[in-house]
Amino acid sequence: MKRRPSPVTVLAWTLTIGGNVGVVWFGYRAATAYIAWRTARIWDPSGAELHLLNAQIGGVLAFVSLLVSGLGAYLFRRAALKAREANRAVE
Repeated sequence: MKRRPSPVTVLAWTLTIGGNVGVVWFGYRAATAYIAWRTARIWDPSGAELHLLNAQIGGVLAFVSLLVSGLGAYLFRRAALKAREANRAVE
């Protein structure tokens, strides 16, 4: 009989994978906005602030996604340790 994973394990994997996707996506968006800011400050200094703001917001969102991914990894580790303790108690 196949064991079903606990809801905490599913939540942990979801947070970890979703957080990693968010880090990549928002990090990419922040990097491209930063490059656009570097280009725009030469040709259009008055309009460059929007690119810098987009880069900063993307960096903050990438960091928050990294925290979400870390939370998922923490929950997964905690669930694994609890499962190991439960298996030791059965033996």
